[in-house]
Amino acid sequence: MLKKWIALLLFSGSLSAQMQNHYILGTYGMNSAVKPERGGTYSNVYTLYKAERLNDRSGHKIPLKGSKKELDVQYLQNIYGYYSSAKLFGASYGLQINVPCENFSLDQAEFHRTFEGARKKLKLGDIYFEPVNFRWNWSRLYFFIAYGAYAPTGKYETNSMKNTGLGNWGQLFTLASTVFFDQGKTFSASAYATYEIHEKKRGSDFRPGDNFCLDWAVGKTFDRVLTLAVAGYYARQWKVDKGSDVPDAAKNVRDKVVAIGPEVDLFIPQMNGHFTARYEFEVQALSRTQGRRVTILALFAF
Repeated sequence: MLKKWIALLLFSGSLSAQMQNHYILGTYGMNSAVKPERGGTYSNVYTLYKAERLNDRSGHKIPLKGSKKELDVQYLQNIYGYYSSAKLFGASYGLQINVPCENFSLDQAEFHRTFEGARKKLKLGDIYFEPVNFRWNWSRLYFFIAYGAYAPTGKYETNSMKNTGLGNWGQLFTLASTVFFDQGKTFSASAYATYEIHEKKRGSDFRPGDNFCLDWAVGKTFDRVLTLAVAGYYARQWKVDKGSDVPDAAKNVRDKVVAIGPEVDLFIPQMNGHFTARYEFEVQALSRTQGRRVTILALFAF
């Protein structure tokens, strides 16, 4: 009982926004379902997210506490993949592991209604392991499904503004597809959808609701080297938070965000690598921060 009242005193009236998903929005864009036939890959994905707003459930700006009016969040994902040529049910099998680093766990900004206190240095986040990845390729259509889990390896303390993890295990289901509209595979559209299920946060009876996220892109490739695209993402908390430590102000609240922006992709055949830059600005945000996101990706196949 005492624990519940402490949580209510800390959060009451302030926890009106929720951002609990491990998956980093905007990670994937053009041709996200196109994977090597076999071999390994390494992706280095840097994301810079800047936000000046914290919105309530209606999209209205919430007054912030403290003098800091802009939040800078940085992520550095190290994604290692292996793809086998072996077939199962007509699909190729693969797996991957993602070792992320970040400077701040975004959910704490919503808890405290402030951007003060976020650490500046990158520290280990919550590691993701994907042991199940099946890929199909039918001429101009690429499709894959995957399952993985997040481990709470990042720093997490209840109510801390220094966290780099969410303090809970998570399961991630992925469905992705890329379709090419022409025989030369120069015009395509991609969708990378994830559904994340959360376990309870460490040290409290607080289970965040499930999240649905969608990264998408539509673009055109020129001379098989340069691709110009329009990309974006959509995220929605699918279920509300559960548990005795969920404050009244956070009950029956589900966040939502929509973003869009340009993407440029450069393929370098000599290095068997791709370099991608995306800029996405959030046009709508409910019960969460609203800002803009820069993603820079370098992928190498070997």
